[in-house]
Amino acid sequence: MSFDARTLLVVGGLLSWTLAAAIEFQALRPDRDHVLPDPWTIGLLAKGLGLNLLSQRGLIPDLWSISVANALLLMGPLFCYSALQRIRGVATNYFLVAAVPLGVGVLLTIIGFAPEQFPARTLVFTCAGLFGFALNTWSLGHLWRDGYKAGVVLILGSSAVLATIGIAHAVAVMSGGIAGLFGGSSIQIALYTINDVCIALGTFGYMDMLRTTRNKQAPIDPDLLPDALTGLYSRRSFISGGQAELARARARGEPMSVMKIQIDGFDPLTTSHGRTFADHQFKRVSAEVQRDIRNFDLAGRLSSTTVGVLMPELGLAESHAMAEQIRTAVQSQEVSHHGTPMRLTVSIGLCTADSEHVDLESVMALAAACLHRARLAGGNQVATPASIPSKEFIEGTI
Repeated sequence: MSFDARTLLVVGGLLSWTLAAAIEFQALRPDRDHVLPDPWTIGLLAKGLGLNLLSQRGLIPDLWSISVANALLLMGPLFCYSALQRIRGVATNYFLVAAVPLGVGVLLTIIGFAPEQFPARTLVFTCAGLFGFALNTWSLGHLWRDGYKAGVVLILGSSAVLATIGIAHAVAVMSGGIAGLFGGSSIQIALYTINDVCIALGTFGYMDMLRTTRNKQAPIDPDLLPDALTGLYSRRSFISGGQAELARARARGEPMSVMKIQIDGFDPLTTSHGRTFADHQFKRVSAEVQRDIRNFDLAGRLSSTTVGVLMPELGLAESHAMAEQIRTAVQSQEVSHHGTPMRLTVSIGLCTADSEHVDLESVMALAAACLHRARLAGGNQVATPASIPSKEFIEGTI
């Protein structure tokens, strides 16, 4: 073994230990309170020690540098299987895992450690390694269906390459061509370089799985979820996104319009026709709003009866045309309740943000005032700050 090939084995061992430390000490584990190390960490530590022992071949007896090193390398895929099972949330069958080293120990005792039995020992270790590869492949298949696709590709791809190298090594040993295939310095350097790269890629895939698991386990704020009835943004998400849009519009000097929409007579409708029918109509009106606005406009459910729409880069004239389109579309649709036809209408309050509005709440307050004006004027209309207030509106504000 040349100095360069031996160095690559040492590099592979140190790389394994470094990656093990990254998993344990960089808060990548989803179960940070767990006292015992992650199984993948144990597998990397064993693999690193095995690679370093292989690098000492010729410096210490081959019995230790080959047999013990291969035993340690065999532990790698077994602990990886245990780690993958933990990601799945399934208990590891440790009887199955323990059967592998026990079987290898029994077979090596029978075969013996004479130099002429080296091909037989190689075959035993290769079959055990392929069994570990099969276990990992089975577990990775389940993880693929669970959505861990990026991690599965990295782990399965690197494991397949290492399994191919192991099979090629076993075939070369069994055919007596080990010196020709693996004995050359350039071949050794290429193989050990591939081995180091596969160790890194496989561990990166496992880290990706750990991050995905941690994200799945992270608590989700229910206020940030879409509204269950309409699919629109929640009030909190709408306000948060709207505040960002308002800041962007002020920075660029662009207009931004806001409208509030309510079904006319929604409370009496709920009383006379039932909550289920009223909710269905609210959902239908919300869907109509979604169809009529632009893809980058924000629509959210602000309350049990109100839909809000935020329209970046749109002045009062353009947004008024959009509001009229929504009002007309809702009015033109005939609905029925127990065979009785009826038509619903909406009132819309519309305004445009200007320099006086320091935050979204002030814009929303103005839109709410316009909505109140539209409802007091009889409903089924769009009211803006420039609209002439009705007599009812004036009397209601005195």
